Amino acid sequence: MGKNTDKLYVTQSESSGVLGKHSSSSGIATKKTASKYRKLPFYYCALTLQPWEHPVCHVDEQGQATLFDLLAIVPWLAKKGSNPATGKPLDAKSLVKLNFSKNDEDDFCDPVTMKVFNDHTHIAAVKTTGNVYAYETIETLNYKTKSYKDLLTDEPFTKADVIIIQDPHSLGAQMDLTAVQQSQVEGSSKLKQSAVGESASQREKKVEEAKLALQRFRTQAEQPTKAAKVTATAPIVSKPETRLANYSTGMTAAAFTNSGMSVSTAVDRAELAEADWLLKPRKVKIKGLGVIRTNFGSLDIELDPEFAPKAVYNFVKLAKQGYYDGVSFHRNIPGFMVQGGDPTGRGTGGTSIFGKEFETETLGTASHSERGRLSMANKGPNTNSSQFFITYEPCTHLDKKHTLFGRVIGHFETLDLLERVPSPNGKPQDSIIMETVEILVDPFEEYLAKEKRKAEWAAQKKQVTEDDLQTWTNKPAQSSHVSAAALKQRTDKADSQVGKYMKIDAVEVADDAAPPAKKVKRSGFGNFSGW
Repeated sequence: MGKNTDKLYVTQSESSGVLGKHSSSSGIATKKTASKYRKLPFYYCALTLQPWEHPVCHVDEQGQATLFDLLAIVPWLAKKGSNPATGKPLDAKSLVKLNFSKNDEDDFCDPVTMKVFNDHTHIAAVKTTGNVYAYETIETLNYKTKSYKDLLTDEPFTKADVIIIQDPHSLGAQMDLTAVQQSQVEGSSKLKQSAVGESASQREKKVEEAKLALQRFRTQAEQPTKAAKVTATAPIVSKPETRLANYSTGMTAAAFTNSGMSVSTAVDRAELAEADWLLKPRKVKIKGLGVIRTNFGSLDIELDPEFAPKAVYNFVKLAKQGYYDGVSFHRNIPGFMVQGGDPTGRGTGGTSIFGKEFETETLGTASHSERGRLSMANKGPNTNSSQFFITYEPCTHLDKKHTLFGRVIGHFETLDLLERVPSPNGKPQDSIIMETVEILVDPFEEYLAKEKRKAEWAAQKKQVTEDDLQTWTNKPAQSSHVSAAALKQRTDKADSQVGKYMKIDAVEVADDAAPPAKKVKRSGFGNFSGW
């Protein structure tokens, strides 16, 4: 039977309607209102409305995150001091740096399950580490197992530290694109227009502000999340981590063949230098940031040490020593590239940080396939020194011949000015000088700091806290750091405290042991084992 609820008369709700109209018109009006709502994608900056390069977020009271690009939000906060999405006051200290993971196809994904993120994925992040996961991964591997530790860094966190980046089941919690556009009519458009024709002093100020913000993020990350109450008597002293090689020091053989040396029978493994164990492909995956300031403007660059660690290490260390300061770009070919890094200015000099020429790194799938690629210049295989070049156009014929170690990510108008400099026979008529080369993010220092935090956390895990001495059933935990006598004394003390004011007569406990079962006499043939 049908269950139609249509009435033969106009009801009160139909007469009033949602918008004070008849239901026939209020329905379409509701649809029009809902169609105005547009959700901002999770990989877009709420200030520039463009895909972000270096994501940071602000977390509101409900645990919802609003994502921004670091290079865009820092100048905005210095000028306005408010959240561009909501208009409320916002401080740079409250921003949280996010670490998104990508798969081989360059898609954002969960680093544990490798599930690709899309507009319908429930995405969350851990506030203490900034690592981004699918919410179902945190729910399955953290909440259900009651193991509140980051799945990548093993750092502890609480439920309050989980922030929601995208919730497809709660549209009201998402960033409304129309609201963002209305709040940025005055601010964001002026910021975009001023970014094109800003002066050199303004660009330097922006870089300094971004550098200070990164320093604050680094300081916050190095601070411990929660200090545990240590109750162990003897402190645990951890030895500094050493990098040992798979070969010995050779002192045993030297003492055997040389009578002038003292006898040595111990086979000790040799300790590797920093460059030997750190500069390995696929070891350091943290991207670096830098600024090349020329007399024509600045160039924002990104350094990728994953497949070119030696080239990035060489560039970073030379830049920090001021090696490139005042060095000119001695070669400029419009439509091809601009080359520099030789202090002599002739293109025949230059020394690497290693004191010798180092090998060409051609691993990975990186290619000279776009404008603004940063690559090492050489005079043949394995002859890299300090010279590098920046491409004006795709140069795929240079693949596997030169080491690609970075790219230009900002101020492409400066690259246009360099290309317009008259350069007969490849030599620029007007000098192109690198005034300074500044490294904002050193990927190797970031990696070492991360390893240090892991070692400190591993040492901290070995210390006994107050929760380790007692289980959830109020029984003393068996810990290797506390003696059995101390645990017994603590247990006896607890037993003596419970019910000490109660007067209970001794009750004789009856022996309720069950009587032994009678033997059952078997009948039949059985399995013929007795035959």
